[in-house]
Amino acid sequence: MFSETWYSSPNLRKKWEAVVLDMDGTHDRSVQVPDPAALGPDAGGLSELDRRLLAEADQLYISSYTHTVDAKGRMVVPQVFRQMLGSSFYIAPSYDFTAVGLYTKLEWARTRYRYASVDPLDGDVREWVEFFNAYSYGNQECDGQGRVLLPTNLREALLGDEKELIVSGADNYVRITGAKANAERFKQFRGRAPEIMSNMSRLQAMRRGS
Repeated sequence: MFSETWYSSPNLRKKWEAVVLDMDGTHDRSVQVPDPAALGPDAGGLSELDRRLLAEADQLYISSYTHTVDAKGRMVVPQVFRQMLGSSFYIAPSYDFTAVGLYTKLEWARTRYRYASVDPLDGDVREWVEFFNAYSYGNQECDGQGRVLLPTNLREALLGDEKELIVSGADNYVRITGAKANAERFKQFRGRAPEIMSNMSRLQAMRRGS
């Protein structure tokens, strides 16, 4: 499994937080605001932002599914995700190297650029790019049964020996984690929910004041 020490340095966290605060960079800015008539009879009074959100909603990866990885390292990709990813896609680490991600080619390129451009000369950033590149695999496809082969080194590094996997939507990519690790992480999240909500309020205040 990857060591988290390189990612947990205060210096690197501060740079990453600056990127995360740019929430507009998370999604496709080219999403066109649809005509209200196309959104149903109640959409006429919606603001432009609401209409944009409705249009983006159909492009977000959401929901979670449980699947197992077989002896050959293959895993079924849920049909809804296969349709969104297309016939060819990328398998790579999640941005924080805590999960395996499935990306469209464009979203993989956006993710790499978003973090690589923080500071191309910084040692931490260069290390992130090095490992993200090394563990990324392009032109991946599902077989006739909807299965994809997870690269061995990536699977072992990020999923360990877990056979039961959680395949979930993470807004702009598909996130794959071990079921046990995911359950523990969710338990910790629930315990920290008040703290997290307080921090989100602080970030909102920072954005309004910027």
